[in-house]
Amino acid sequence: MSKSTRFVGLAAALALAAPVFAGEAAAPGNAVRRDMADARGNRFAVTVTPPPGRAVDRRFFDAIEVSAGDSETSLASNDAAAEADGEPVDVSGYVVEVEALDLAATCTSKITLKTKPVNLAGKKTFSVTSPTPPIFVAVTAFPRSNNVDTYVLNGSTPCNSSTKPKDQLDNASCVSSTCTGSNILVGQVKNPDNSTAKYVAAINMVFSN
Repeated sequence: MSKSTRFVGLAAALALAAPVFAGEAAAPGNAVRRDMADARGNRFAVTVTPPPGRAVDRRFFDAIEVSAGDSETSLASNDAAAEADGEPVDVSGYVVEVEALDLAATCTSKITLKTKPVNLAGKKTFSVTSPTPPIFVAVTAFPRSNNVDTYVLNGSTPCNSSTKPKDQLDNASCVSSTCTGSNILVGQVKNPDNSTAKYVAAINMVFSN
């Protein structure tokens, strides 16, 4: 089975709209792509697909950090800097695809996506995936207000989850061999309640090169 046929479930939402590139106006429902680089010069393509009827908040790309290798995954984000531009970005329903464009060639590689404080509406999700099947995914999230839970999905089927009460850190992780089927692993943060939650998160994906 090819990689393209394995990319199903939540990640399939990325194919519903052609991506809008930097400098173009985002319209409701349109995916937006930005090329980003970390401090080591590793380059990534980050494509964000919003839920139907919503446009991508361009501040989202300032609210995330993408890096490769053994990067720090602490959730001690700078709240003051994140709040300086007003209300945190609402990431409800966002599906984010992270693709490595230029990484050092090793046996394995790791990509980490971290968020500054962002908002997640009640019963909504925030998902991160990659067009290349990761062999391991870990999702860590800490609620700054109300509650969020963490999941690793095999396509759209839960593989592992952490559903601790509010004010507690959640961490879910999964190795691809522990899941049945051949779908791509997806990291997800979910708001289990009706009230909007504010949280920070780190999603780690490990790939076999």
